[in-house]
Amino acid sequence: KSLTGLFCILCSSYSWAGTSDYHYYVGVNTGLALLDGKQPTATGGDFQEGFLVGGELGFQPFSWDKFELRFRLSQGLLQLEGQSDAESATWFAADALVFLPNDYNYLFVGSHYQKLGDYSQPGYHFGAGARHTLSKRWALTGEVQTLYGMDVETWDLVATLGVQYFFGEKSKTKSRQADDDQDGVVNRKDRCPHTPKEYSVDEQGCTLFREVVISRQVVIHFEHNDASLAPQSFSNVKTIADFMRQHPQLDIVVQGHTSLVGTANYNKALSERRAEAVKDLLVRRYQVASSRINTQGFGEEKPVIQPELNEADAAKNRRIMVEMKAREKAF
Repeated sequence: KSLTGLFCILCSSYSWAGTSDYHYYVGVNTGLALLDGKQPTATGGDFQEGFLVGGELGFQPFSWDKFELRFRLSQGLLQLEGQSDAESATWFAADALVFLPNDYNYLFVGSHYQKLGDYSQPGYHFGAGARHTLSKRWALTGEVQTLYGMDVETWDLVATLGVQYFFGEKSKTKSRQADDDQDGVVNRKDRCPHTPKEYSVDEQGCTLFREVVISRQVVIHFEHNDASLAPQSFSNVKTIADFMRQHPQLDIVVQGHTSLVGTANYNKALSERRAEAVKDLLVRRYQVASSRINTQGFGEEKPVIQPELNEADAAKNRRIMVEMKAREKAF
């Protein structure tokens, strides 16, 4: 009846996370042993049953938290059939445990060496158990196991209840679930381990972007024959800087243009100086990385108004264009 009740407890046991955060545990247990009576004794009586107490040391040899190894030592006093005396018993055991998908029931198999009174023999065993977590470091256990003695071909049954304490906390930085580049794909599956976290990625951690080019006109005023930026244009340059901060995958080309007054060679050099002035302000005042900005001067090659009939037309041709090389999703 005692064994039947314990088996029911194992079937209905429940648990919650916590102990899987540790590498090692120690435990103590107590239980009941039922012997099949074939082992020889000094008095000639048959072993019947007895209570036992024991200790254990367990650990996880691999990163897989559903597999454990443990070593056990148990001692007890066994009653003899028809006698008032009891004989001592000792078991040394080594087990391999595999946890079921519910994370608290487990199966185990192992080998043991038992010494019952004056007689000893090796054997193997198998069983089932449950671990009920009390806190992050403490748990209750219950087990039922069958033991086979190899020399005399005996079959015994043992049921135990115990308590375990866990220690040796696992390093979280080495977790199989770590995601160093924070792109949503764990390291062990990430084939592109240095993808910026702002990028969209596939299931292997590689980008789902293609490069596109967007051109925008930025209203930046220059005086005639001058490459100095007027303060009223700073806010427009800041708009470029803010957009680049929001899109770290973005590179730009600052393009300078001039009016049609003057020679082509002079205007080309002037447009290059104007583009460099915008880049300098982005880097110096708004801390945009210089490596993300290229400049190009077109001079009078691409006017928006031709012919220039007045100063208003010339002012419109004195402009800055910003070509942004952005990355967008490939689908």
